Amino acid sequence: GGQLWGACEECALPCKLPRPCSHPCSIGACHPGDCEPCLERRRERCHCGSRGDISVTCHQLTTTAAPEAAQARAALLSCGNPCGTKFSDCPHTCAAPCHPGACPDASSSSSSSFSA
Repeated sequence: GGQLWGACEECALPCKLPRPCSHPCSIGACHPGDCEPCLERRRERCHCGSRGDISVTCHQLTTTAAPEAAQARAALLSCGNPCGTKFSDCPHTCAAPCHPGACPDASSSSSSSFSA
């Protein structure tokens, strides 16, 4: 089914289109056109790890690789709690909301980005 196979027509065999996740196509049988978005739920850790797991759909995590998608993914996996990572060069911890990647440098951050 789908664009990958070009002239493939509907049949009773399972859809074999590759998907960005490991879940099978929800349509089931071979079909023309694209598969429906995967709505299987996954548990992902937030960036800071303080909240435990966040439940999201595969589709929410795999929609596109564009830069805007990276921002959307970062927001999706943020619990919103303060990061809490201890800065290596001082006794303060990062107070920025749960975020991916390195924390802002304590020496260049405003007082709203770190706490004692």
